Amino acid sequence: MESRQEIKEQSISVDGILVNYKIAGNGPAILILHGWGRGSDSWVEVQTKLAQIGYKVVVPDLVGFGKSNPPLTVWGVDDYVGFIKVFAEKLNLDTFILLGHSFGGQIALKFALKHPGMLRGLILYAAAVIRKPPFLWARVIAVFAKGGNAVFLVWPLSFFKPLAKKLLYKILSNTDYLYEKGIMKQVREKVLRENLSPYFSKIQIPTFILWGENDTITPLKDARMMHRAIPSASLVIVPRANHRIHHTMPDEVCKNILEFAKKL
Repeated sequence: MESRQEIKEQSISVDGILVNYKIAGNGPAILILHGWGRGSDSWVEVQTKLAQIGYKVVVPDLVGFGKSNPPLTVWGVDDYVGFIKVFAEKLNLDTFILLGHSFGGQIALKFALKHPGMLRGLILYAAAVIRKPPFLWARVIAVFAKGGNAVFLVWPLSFFKPLAKKLLYKILSNTDYLYEKGIMKQVREKVLRENLSPYFSKIQIPTFILWGENDTITPLKDARMMHRAIPSASLVIVPRANHRIHHTMPDEVCKNILEFAKKL
């Protein structure tokens, strides 16, 4: 049996950008794209379990996350799609299952549109593919939390700044609305502007949608909308699960991945 320590962590240059990734196991390939800010570390348990069962599992730190270097320009979803294509080719992944979680799901869906011939199947797990402007309350809290605004020149209002910052991080800590430093803040703003719902009906490869019943980050109605629009897509809703089922219920995630893979 492989152990967690047998996951190999390596680096590779993709179009001049140093990219870190984890690879484990042998067999049919599964490429996993993590969510915003999470990095490959968050997938170690699932990666280990799938590798033990007989799959080659690759989890890169997306450009600008984890140990991978940031992009040199302001990237959008298409840039990440191009990066994944080159990355997969460099690792000689001929055809593979592509799994995308949250922001990674946004990349995965666009990849399936552009390069369907490279994929055996597509897994959209709590995928952030339906993008909407932040709620008004989120914007208001962000104003208080960021500081440096004229409103804080008024002493009584400045009292609320620490409280607002704590509230922002408590409520939005799992979303794409957290502030990033440098170019990644601009990347986030560009990514958030791209809504992929008009493309759902164009997906022509086997697709599996996995969602938590209690996901408050990517709402369940998004999963149902995708299920209706993507031809022949299947949907599994995990009871009492949130946005990070791979953290709270890794065995459940692995079970569903395997059931989908066996049908391909």
